[in-house]
Amino acid sequence: MNSFLIIGSGFMGHSLALALKEKNEKFLISATEISKNHRYLLSDSKIYENVYRSYEDVDENFDVVLLCTPPLTTSEIYENICKKFNKSVLITDICSTKSFLKDKVFPDNYVSSHPICGSEKNGPAEAKVNLYKKNTCILIGEENQSFKICVNMWQLLDMKIFKMSEEEHDQIYCHSSHLPHIIGRAFFNYLESKKIPEEFLGNSSREMIRIGSSNKELWNQIFNGNKENLKISINEFQEYLNNVKNKL
Repeated sequence: MNSFLIIGSGFMGHSLALALKEKNEKFLISATEISKNHRYLLSDSKIYENVYRSYEDVDENFDVVLLCTPPLTTSEIYENICKKFNKSVLITDICSTKSFLKDKVFPDNYVSSHPICGSEKNGPAEAKVNLYKKNTCILIGEENQSFKICVNMWQLLDMKIFKMSEEEHDQIYCHSSHLPHIIGRAFFNYLESKKIPEEFLGNSSREMIRIGSSNKELWNQIFNGNKENLKISINEFQEYLNNVKNKL
């Protein structure tokens, strides 16, 4: 495990590149990034061997290919990625929802990952070298040689590894991640309608606003990718709100 291709080197992808390079400066890391301005920033960082516009422009092989793209993009390109690189290459994604895995047959070298360390930040300029450190990473896949390599990679970044199915993953993170973002967005919109000056906001409101103001396009894709679980979760949470209201 010496060479890496990061497809989509935004906030998560560039943070990953920084973390890998910090662990071993001899690692050879290349990236793809559709944004021209971001490509300039990535090239100037001196982290990457090559920075491509698209994975279609890549003409070399790697030990590890990481799909650090939003869920919709990942679901659209993962089959082409699997075909492009040979079977000895570990291919993994970092998607927050795993519904695109359902009823699909993946090659043995594909392992789905979910490092639990996102942020409301976006873009490579916001990247953090310690983003992944001491956080949890969920893995989905058969426990073969590629799975072991994937475990080793995330453990190299000081992550704690857990294995589960895609169904279990989407149920757990519906309740613990996706629902809180739905609530945060609703609170953000509610507070905006009240037109309360910012200097009057408490810390709890600021934290809810931070969550609610996360990248809308990305989170819409996450919500849509887990919408059936979310509908159930929202209804259940509404019951808890009603119970609180009835006790007032």
